Amino acid sequence: MHSAPPILKPMQTPPIFPDSQQLGSYARGGRIGQLCWAVLRSDQSLLMLPVLSFAAFCMLMLVFGGAGLLLITSMGNTPLAGLIATLLMVGAYLGITFISTFFGAAVIGAATLRLSGKPGTASDGLRLAWKRVGLLLGWAVIQTSGGVLFRWGPVSRLIYTRWLGSLMVGLGWTVSITFIIPILLFEDYGIRGSFHRSALIIRQRWGDNLTSNVSVGVPILLLAVFGFAVSLLLAFLAQPLLAIVVALLTIGAALTCNAALNGIYRAALFQYATQGIVAAHLNFTPKDMAAAFKPARGSR
Repeated sequence: MHSAPPILKPMQTPPIFPDSQQLGSYARGGRIGQLCWAVLRSDQSLLMLPVLSFAAFCMLMLVFGGAGLLLITSMGNTPLAGLIATLLMVGAYLGITFISTFFGAAVIGAATLRLSGKPGTASDGLRLAWKRVGLLLGWAVIQTSGGVLFRWGPVSRLIYTRWLGSLMVGLGWTVSITFIIPILLFEDYGIRGSFHRSALIIRQRWGDNLTSNVSVGVPILLLAVFGFAVSLLLAFLAQPLLAIVVALLTIGAALTCNAALNGIYRAALFQYATQGIVAAHLNFTPKDMAAAFKPARGSR
């Protein structure tokens, strides 16, 4: 394991925050979403990654949903049944997190090769993710336990942030972990070191007190809202089972595609932040990269 992160290479351009850009955050997100979708479609095999992720999600829901249904019918409303149901919920949460993490890593791995001008395929991405499956599982466990601990109150949050380190202070959880997956894939820092490395890259490249500024999957999330609306209509028409199926399929498909697009953008950002390279051959621009974050409200 490295004891300290290497010095970052100079960027081609300094960060340009949104006030000095012509495109707003939603317009920029739409443009970047189109570019990421073009990368995803550049090789038909890459489209298999969100499909496989969604299939794994459906299988997980069938297993845990079936187990929960069996528990309700066989044990009823007892304390033991409540305990088992809680364990099932935690297991499902962990499973969903790992599926998202593993296939997200596969997308980032394949996209990184593509952004570098190499023929990255779905199998290449899966191979890269499988080589680091232990670290990815460990990170999924941390994300799952972190989600629980952060709901327990200030004491548990203090313990958690102390373990991860002080670099998160001034950045926040979501911004701090932006690059942890590509670091786990391509560098050798372990989980805690990767978290520190990710936060340090953000701080050195974009500064402190930041918030995310670009959402590449807004149209896909609108599709999820549409699917949810259709499911509500079906429920109103006394078709509850069909409504549940439509809601799960639509929302699951939208979320997996959204994760794939964000993975591609994250790979492009990581290349820009660590090497100062913009994938101009795929029509990305330095402003697309610099617009990823903006100063948080009240930090100027």
